[in-house]
Amino acid sequence: MKTILILIAIIISGNNFAQTNDSLIKRYYSSGQLKSTGRLTSKGLKDGEFIYYSKEGKIDSSITFKNGRLDGLKVIYYFADDIFHFNYQNNQLQSHTIYDSTNHLKYKSPLNIDNIPKTTFHFTSGRNFYKSGSTDTLLINHDVPFLNQNIYFPGATVRSIDKYSWQISRWDPQPGTSKGKMVIDISQFTIDGFPETASIKSKALRHEVILIPIE
Repeated sequence: MKTILILIAIIISGNNFAQTNDSLIKRYYSSGQLKSTGRLTSKGLKDGEFIYYSKEGKIDSSITFKNGRLDGLKVIYYFADDIFHFNYQNNQLQSHTIYDSTNHLKYKSPLNIDNIPKTTFHFTSGRNFYKSGSTDTLLINHDVPFLNQNIYFPGATVRSIDKYSWQISRWDPQPGTSKGKMVIDISQFTIDGFPETASIKSKALRHEVILIPIE
């Protein structure tokens, strides 16, 4: 009887959880919808994979622990098209990636810049220059996830087609030259503790300037 009364008191409280099999913990929203599930050690420490659910019943995130410390993969389904992966070892963040809903890599940290060749480009017209007054599409070739890069075209009228191609309808040459400038900044940032206590550190990896002939 005493055990039953304690369990009822816990459910009524804001914590709303139930414990089974000595170590399996399930927490619930006030609506009765499952909020999280995972296991505790005999010392009450989180161990193994914990799965967290939204109020709508969808998986919100999963976090792997070892004796109460982050150790393994932490996955957060942040937006409809953003899946954050954090890889921890002994509570220390080792790597961070972002994928879209089709499992396409959008971001990576750390990024080994030494293994990434310099950026190259080509126009869909087949020309290796921009013809003044024309509309042409420029594409770049490199293996950098698009959230790791910032690309801009000073003096150009540009419309982004996707993350690696742009339609250019006007391009004024740089002062004193007959060339247009394309600037590529490649960087990485690390978000530790996301989303509870996010600490962001950024690092510039490469700054490229490519001069493209205008005729």
